[in-house]
Amino acid sequence: MKNIRPCFWSILQALALLPTMALKDSQMTTKRFSEEPEFERPIGNHTFFLGREAVLGCAVTNLAKHKVGWLRAEDQTVLTMHDRAVLGERYSVSLDAPRTWQLRIRPLRAEDRGCYMCQINTQPNMLMQSGCIDVYVFGKKFCVPPRSASC
Repeated sequence: MKNIRPCFWSILQALALLPTMALKDSQMTTKRFSEEPEFERPIGNHTFFLGREAVLGCAVTNLAKHKVGWLRAEDQTVLTMHDRAVLGERYSVSLDAPRTWQLRIRPLRAEDRGCYMCQINTQPNMLMQSGCIDVYVFGKKFCVPPRSASC
């Protein structure tokens, strides 16, 4: 009978703690699903060859019901909205891996040089980050805007 008591008390304590453990687990689960989206890493600045394809990646975690869009930063022109291209067939968007939205520009032109914004439609303020493209032209030196006669 003495051996049964410690075992009984251990089981009783475990049962008493079970609701507390379940509550903590449900709070963690609720917190994980209610988190706002955020950028996983910077887009960065990249150089691509004229006439080739330029690809910028925007990695987003906790996207849930929100949408990702790509814009040209200079004039705020919307290029893509979630999985659809908005402006012409040179622009496309693809979802790479589970969380990286890739803006693709093909074929790349000299006038594509500049910065692009990845934007998430959160409320009340949208989240955004930028990455820039430079265009390498064989045998030419480009300056935007032109700084001197040698550019």
